[in-house]
Amino acid sequence: MKDKNLVLVEIDSGVEDIKLRYILEREVAEHLRRKQEHPLKILREVLEEEAQRWSEFLDWLHAEIDRYYDNDGEGEEKDKEYVLVELKVGDIKHNVVFHRGFAEYLEKKTDSIRVLRESSEKEQQKGAIVEAWLYHELFHYYD
Repeated sequence: MKDKNLVLVEIDSGVEDIKLRYILEREVAEHLRRKQEHPLKILREVLEEEAQRWSEFLDWLHAEIDRYYDNDGEGEEKDKEYVLVELKVGDIKHNVVFHRGFAEYLEKKTDSIRVLRESSEKEQQKGAIVEAWLYHELFHYYD
């Protein structure tokens, strides 16, 4: 496999204990770090096999999100409580805010997800803002 020089980065969400971590090519991480819109730290190098496991987990997670909320958003309308969740695959940890019902549903399906504490819609929105910024920057970087 060709080495892509992958790194694990942490982006500041603006909430103290919400750590948004992503695997990026080093060149992209350096580019985003220079932007300084959202503070970004390069934590360490990542092997391609580790990145592949993380990617497969995220594919599974997105399929579960689609399955859970596929009932015309019924789950979201009923569930107004939020929790901070830790996603963990190997040594990679990423925190995200989910509706409580969805987080509990996921906890029953895998050991890779753990509820950490109560959260709020405001904290969820802060994380979403960072993710939207990241996807916007990646789109323009690779365009």
